[in-house]
Amino acid sequence: MEGEIALAEPVTCTMVKPDGKRVPNPPPRRREVGVIDRFELYGPEDRRRFSATEAVALLQDPRRGGAYLVELFEFPPPQRAQWAQLPVRKRHLFESFESALRTLQYGLVVERLEETNLITPLLSVRLLADRPLRVSLAIEPTEETVENAPVQGRRGASLIDLRPERHAALLEILTTQTLVKSIGVAPLLKQASVGEPPPERPARLRIPDRPPNGRFPLIGVIDGGIADVLAPWVVGRWGLLAPDDRDLDHGTFIAGLLVAGSALNGAQVCAENDGCELVDIDVMPREDDPGVFAAYYPDGLKQLLEELENAVLACKQRYGVRVFCFSFNEDQVISAVTQGALAQHFDAMAETTGAIFVLSVGNLDGIERNEWDRDPLNAIRQLAMPRGDETVLRPAESTRNVAVGAVNPPGLLNSVADAPARYTRRGLRVGTGVKPEFAHYGGSGTTCPRRDSGLFSINSAGQVVAQAGTSYAVPLVAKTLACLDAAIEEDVPRETLLALLVHSARVRDPLTNRMFTGISRWLVGFGQLPSSDAMLAGDDYEITLLFHGVLHEGKAMRFPFRWPQSLVGPEQKCRGIARMTLVYSPPLDALYGAERVRVNLDARLQQDVGDGHWAGRAKETFLDTEEGASANEQNLIEHGLKWNPVKTYQTPAMRGKGASSTWQIAVDYVTRSLTAFPERGVPFTLIVTIRDHQDEIPIFDEVRRELGDIGVQLAPIQATVRARTRLG
Repeated sequence: MEGEIALAEPVTCTMVKPDGKRVPNPPPRRREVGVIDRFELYGPEDRRRFSATEAVALLQDPRRGGAYLVELFEFPPPQRAQWAQLPVRKRHLFESFESALRTLQYGLVVERLEETNLITPLLSVRLLADRPLRVSLAIEPTEETVENAPVQGRRGASLIDLRPERHAALLEILTTQTLVKSIGVAPLLKQASVGEPPPERPARLRIPDRPPNGRFPLIGVIDGGIADVLAPWVVGRWGLLAPDDRDLDHGTFIAGLLVAGSALNGAQVCAENDGCELVDIDVMPREDDPGVFAAYYPDGLKQLLEELENAVLACKQRYGVRVFCFSFNEDQVISAVTQGALAQHFDAMAETTGAIFVLSVGNLDGIERNEWDRDPLNAIRQLAMPRGDETVLRPAESTRNVAVGAVNPPGLLNSVADAPARYTRRGLRVGTGVKPEFAHYGGSGTTCPRRDSGLFSINSAGQVVAQAGTSYAVPLVAKTLACLDAAIEEDVPRETLLALLVHSARVRDPLTNRMFTGISRWLVGFGQLPSSDAMLAGDDYEITLLFHGVLHEGKAMRFPFRWPQSLVGPEQKCRGIARMTLVYSPPLDALYGAERVRVNLDARLQQDVGDGHWAGRAKETFLDTEEGASANEQNLIEHGLKWNPVKTYQTPAMRGKGASSTWQIAVDYVTRSLTAFPERGVPFTLIVTIRDHQDEIPIFDEVRRELGDIGVQLAPIQATVRARTRLG
């Protein structure tokens, strides 16, 4: 680190703007060093922020499996024979840590969680009253010893040792070990629904039959099970839970929205056509008895993660499902520094399978805001006075997947349509990019006398009921995502599906008021979605180009083109507007925490200004800088979404820009220090839309002809998503 800092340029350069004003323009290394505030030694207070008494109180719930999740700076080699080949200092670090743990003598069980580049070195550490000592830093079984361990269990689960003095001794050992990075209590997972469902309405839904030859979207519902009332649409089941241990109402409400949401709520709320093939993945036991969860997952989160991975891999292979709903949240908010184990595993599964998981941001249980005020100033004041920690819950911080918040449905007497629901959580301002990515109708948190929550589906008995929660916004986004996947003939990359969603999302009233600029992002992300049909359609006043490729080391994408001639005026001045969306899958390394994204891709829309120079005309959507100005590193990360794998850009409405109709689209990259660019490259999708902002001149056919003349092969997105690009 000291050597890298010493390489930073000693002088901050300046640049001259078109108006002659000089502004700072530091070189890359100096910009990186300048963002560092201070260095501090890592201490015990960085490893643990709770007492033994607080830990024991949390671990009394058997759903936690009695486990601490201990993050290490580095895992020992998996085979003990490899330890002898390590440098003496490192071998001593591992051996002394293991020896310190063994001083507890009995009941301590230490196990490694899965190790990949996407998952931090995590240990599951438990104190049990009916188990011998087992410290498994290596993968081979280690010697076990038993000393005064009581033998008693409940429903096949181990008896958790809840003696405070034992936990105090364990935490003291862990807190003082150099190898330990952080210590946390294993999380609880809860449904992201609000309160109890109201009584059913006096109606039953007739479930439509599934035509044998129809083509429908396919979605995996990871929940407590789907009732038989929807059996005609269930094409596959994982089937882990016994009938008495399933909670069918939550999963059936979600599945009902997927199958018949439009019939129940209208196209304004559920824009996709009814019908959806379902894969029922019942791995989440009912919540009313914590002992049920402990019976299936006596080791807590560790076993749940293993079951999730087995289920997702099997269902992907058997049924071809690639879009999954997961409407559960941990009881822990996301962090700007670390990523939770569940989010890491969702990232790893997405990379392994090409699947996309649609996650909920969680609810403000017990600390709900007042309903959104119709007066923007009052709404701002309300947001400025949170009642508690309103940050989104894990695993919404997943890097490879998307999280969804909730907005109020239309047509309710006592809540504002399309305003953030009073229970929906909001994103963390620093270091997490855009969370949530989207918002959808999740039902109002205040019951309307005429229409309850405003969001209807069915319970396990097939009765129509109303519900609310971010749980129920999730399937509506997942449905649009799966409809896109079904509508496009090719097996499109996951980056393309996500880019189409982001590119089509829009922030709606009331958040379009200027008072909410810079705030709406933390509540609804990129916005709300139209139907998949609307995403794939366009009009004559615009043209959309989609580029998908793999960027390799030392390369950049360059796509030269001419601005639509109908939008070029005297002296080659160009008018119109342009929007771009970039989605890419960078290499991740969980060991770096907040800096786990190791390669940053950026897109540019540039106009030729002569002498081989190009001027950027589109800026990052959330970055508030003047044209030509250079933002500092902190602003680039927080508002320019640097290191975020999803970026959006836009131009202002151009009424006569530059003096050339020659433009180019470019994608290039930068890596973090000491990071090798992956040999396989970085896959990306870039979508660019050019439009006459006055909706007067039809440019679609004109641009299509011009691109055809230079050899670019174009086809509707439903048939193909490839555009020919030049890398160099």
